[in-house]
Amino acid sequence: DEQGDIRDCNAALLSLAGLTRKEVIGQRSTILFDDDETTLSLFLNSLSKSLTRLEFMDTGTYLGLLAQTPLACVQIDANGCIQFANSRANQMTGYFGKELIGQPFSALSPVPLRDTYSKLVNVFLNDKNDQKTGYSGLLHLQTKDGEQLAIELGLVNLTTQGQRTVLAFMRTERDLPWSVTITTTLNRLANDDDESVVTLLKNKKGPSIPVRISSSIMFSVRGIPEQTVINVHDVSSLTHKNEQIKLQNSLLEKTMDAMQDGVLRIDRSGALISANPKALELFGYAKVHVLGHTLGALLPADDNNQLVEHWVPDHHGDVMQRLHDLDPEHFWKRLSDMPYPVLGFDATERVKFTNFASQTLLGYAHHSLHGHHLLSILTKETLDELPQPVGLHSLVTLSHEAKVLNWLKSDQSVIAEAAQFFTVNIGTEFWVIACLGNSVEEAKAQTMHAVQNVEWVVAQHEGEKIPVILTAAPLRDSQGLITGAVITMKDMREFKEKEAENLRMVQKMEQSQRLDALGQLAAGVAHDFNNLLGVIQNHAELVEMKIGEGSKAAKNLSAILQATTRARDIVIKLNGLGRERPPEEEEENLTLFELAPVIEETKSLLQASLKGIDIAIEPVTPDAARVQLKGQSGSLQQVLVNLCVNASHAIGERRDGRIVISASRPTENTVSVAVIDNGSGIPSEILSRIFEPFFTTKEVGKGTGLGLAMVRSIVTRMGGSIDCQSEVGVGTSFIITLPFTR
Repeated sequence: DEQGDIRDCNAALLSLAGLTRKEVIGQRSTILFDDDETTLSLFLNSLSKSLTRLEFMDTGTYLGLLAQTPLACVQIDANGCIQFANSRANQMTGYFGKELIGQPFSALSPVPLRDTYSKLVNVFLNDKNDQKTGYSGLLHLQTKDGEQLAIELGLVNLTTQGQRTVLAFMRTERDLPWSVTITTTLNRLANDDDESVVTLLKNKKGPSIPVRISSSIMFSVRGIPEQTVINVHDVSSLTHKNEQIKLQNSLLEKTMDAMQDGVLRIDRSGALISANPKALELFGYAKVHVLGHTLGALLPADDNNQLVEHWVPDHHGDVMQRLHDLDPEHFWKRLSDMPYPVLGFDATERVKFTNFASQTLLGYAHHSLHGHHLLSILTKETLDELPQPVGLHSLVTLSHEAKVLNWLKSDQSVIAEAAQFFTVNIGTEFWVIACLGNSVEEAKAQTMHAVQNVEWVVAQHEGEKIPVILTAAPLRDSQGLITGAVITMKDMREFKEKEAENLRMVQKMEQSQRLDALGQLAAGVAHDFNNLLGVIQNHAELVEMKIGEGSKAAKNLSAILQATTRARDIVIKLNGLGRERPPEEEEENLTLFELAPVIEETKSLLQASLKGIDIAIEPVTPDAARVQLKGQSGSLQQVLVNLCVNASHAIGERRDGRIVISASRPTENTVSVAVIDNGSGIPSEILSRIFEPFFTTKEVGKGTGLGLAMVRSIVTRMGGSIDCQSEVGVGTSFIITLPFTR
């Protein structure tokens, strides 16, 4: 009744509460409901999330809803003054009409507590959070006559028409419980669709029972509730099921967190509802920054390919066409194997395809339904309800959602089954596929499974791009409907790095084989060329002896002899490049020598000739140069000299030219010697060719193109390798790696 006391109840309520009628009638409704601050907090949070709608709602509309609220409600402006009060607020405080309007909210509190009330409201008015809620527990209110009332106070801040305000809800012990109030007009501010709420009903004989309540209220002419009817429904079984679902989700979250790959869970619309730590690491964002974003926004495609959208259940409007295009040869077999009914209609609107599930549903034997017209297998009532004229085209365009239709079975009985129609272009033919029951969900699942192991790139906000492999699996509910999807992201950085390293190794091996072949060819040519040079030189010397130095031709003969001498030097290099010396002779000339003296001697030798360039020795690893190498120290020195001379050419006339020779120990059994310069660098397009014989970027006559080829040949004979790293405008590093003897 209007006093908040229970006037009547039915036997079902008494059974749920474990009470007798005598124990209930005349008592306040609070004895039934396990109302606490949690209930109020849930309502206030729900209300605050919907308050943004007030910006678009007519002021009179939402104030009208507040006016009909059975709880006392006042709206406080930015100055802390009351700008609206409903009838229950006037009744509770003893004010009349608009007497409360313009009063500071603190005026409703006893004098000693007015500062407390003012601070409480100011916290909400000045908070930067646009949707802040709070529950102040038990407070005291002072009526106009000076009487003090114990109240519970709930506050919500909001911005309406550009002004910051606070809604204050006040409840005394005689008012309806918070949970009941939520189900009245006040709830329409929070939720338009459902005016019920789940709360706990006290049970005298055991624990409280979860119930769903809804209510209706009759108001007096003064706007005061005269009678309230509360409907109570036991939802303990649903609540237990909900707890099981929460437990399953918790286990799923823990499983996701333990996985080494990134895992995303999306809902039907593609919005992200969870992400494990690895996925967040790949995105480079905290969870709060990615939840709610769509899959397309999180994984955008560079070429506008909407491939990831194919895994979003709500983006399956063309599911049948996509299922066909993914694998045209097996399209009909896929439909035949589906456990749900599927019908196929040709351009004449006659059945030309059925699977076993559809034959069983409609009671037709194999192929006996073929040839039936669409209109002949739908009831007259269904045809009358559909937009006229009824046809495949109208059914396809009718709705993107499944529609329940009444189908005629072979015995003329009727069966109701949801159906959705899709057009499919198969070659030159036009088909319409009718998906009955859950067949459309099965088709969606198959299209999601068909697109797997997709190479993708995750672009982090810092600019780093991470290669990943994407896979997807549909999530279904107990009815088989697809509720979302699980997307896994495998980090491919390490794999790509290994792949790139393998590619570099293959390229190096191919280059080595190519250079070896060129060396063998050069050695063969050098042998014959040397014989020809000998003939040329001998005859030139004989002619020179015969004609004497005073002859006019003497100068020409001298040029010929100089050219043959230079040619012989080249031949010697070619022989070295081709490894002309037999293995036994090579082995005889090998000795053990220390690396450090070779580096020191090289520096001393070059300092005199490369004036103006700073040459420094900087060992990277202690004692790296104090190792013994097997080979010819002179050959290694020749390598270092050649590299330093090349470096000086790259430096040119720069005054800050610098060459560094450094030794390090990359592994336990190898030593590296690096020659580093700050010269002009080598362009990337020619970097792979620098060790090729006869390849040079110098002007004609200023280089043979054999220097680096010789360097590589010597290093290879010592069982080592040479690599080059260069950046144009920064400098070049040649790194020689050699095995050493302990």
